[in-house]
Amino acid sequence: MKRWLSVVSALAALGFAACGDDDPGRPRATIPVRYAYTGFDSTGTKITQGILEIVYRLAGDDDRGPAAASVTGTWDIVQIAGPPDIGPQAGKGVLEGEALRNKRIALNLNPEFLDANVFLTGAFDSALFGSFRGEWTYVSFAGVENYGTYRAVKT
Repeated sequence: MKRWLSVVSALAALGFAACGDDDPGRPRATIPVRYAYTGFDSTGTKITQGILEIVYRLAGDDDRGPAAASVTGTWDIVQIAGPPDIGPQAGKGVLEGEALRNKRIALNLNPEFLDANVFLTGAFDSALFGSFRGEWTYVSFAGVENYGTYRAVKT
């Protein structure tokens, strides 16, 4: 149940990102960051590795909401071991999400999919936009299919 609530919270955070004022006339600062990504299954066995290329688009000065930045980017991840049911997180794709002022991050590795998504939820180790770690969750219409942990180290 706790895992399902985490997924629902991540979905809500991603949904709120789409509701913000996105006035194209007001340029926002961006911060591009590259991360070395490593994923682990629920037993702690290393199962994936790759690269996350993330661009943080900072919230405006007038925005006092929980989001510090909207997140877009790409990922290139290889499955090196583990179960076959890790969802669509091996290969290449785009990602979307939010970095929150409380040093939390929520990413969707498959924003173009409706029925098979891999969500990364976690926290920055120290500084906002630095290295982060947390849980990945593969969710289908049936619910949580698989989960594990990950770390993304700023390179």
